[in-house]
Amino acid sequence: MGVPKGPMRVPLELGAKLMCRWRGEEYKSCEIIERKQKSLPDGTTDPSGEWEYYVHYEGLNRRLDEWVGLERFDLGSVNDDGKVTRNSTNKRKHEHEEHEEEGELDLATLKEHEEATKVKNISRIVMGKWKMETWYFSPFPKEYSKSEMLYICEYDLNFFARREQLDRYIQTKCRYFHPPGDEIYRETKVINGEEHNIAIFEVDPQYQRAYCENLCLLAKL
Repeated sequence: MGVPKGPMRVPLELGAKLMCRWRGEEYKSCEIIERKQKSLPDGTTDPSGEWEYYVHYEGLNRRLDEWVGLERFDLGSVNDDGKVTRNSTNKRKHEHEEHEEEGELDLATLKEHEEATKVKNISRIVMGKWKMETWYFSPFPKEYSKSEMLYICEYDLNFFARREQLDRYIQTKCRYFHPPGDEIYRETKVINGEEHNIAIFEVDPQYQRAYCENLCLLAKL
């Protein structure tokens, strides 16, 4: 398995099925769901003209879908037109069992929902000292859809495309250093030899609408 020498003249076609390197040297069958040209950190198109592909691995939950580069594919079955000569398809088979929470939707609405949410728009988030990979699509504003990393304020859940924006916000504009509500529970626990204070806050969406909206966006990831 490997990448053929020389650049592809055109990108791989959507719906193509081929083998992709998944973990280490393991290869799994996948389907190309979406594609885009690589971008620079400032959001402009990479002058190299290289493409990235959003793939779904057969037999795995869609939370493991991801963007990969051309070097991850076994292109032994791809010709110069970007078409796959074996195991190709033009339609993705949706696994409806992954959408149990949407079981009451009619098929047309479910199909429309799946089409709109099939590609994760945010790959990773940073919140406090934690960096996390996301699982699913969340309807953040479109201007954040090209952000490789989203930086979230751990106090009021406001979000930013760049670390320096978050740091400046916390230093100059952040009004709260805890959830904006009433503390209703507190407990001290020792975890891995360290003492931690655990608190639960009750937040009223009538008065803290922005916080609650941000919490919902975060929960969908």
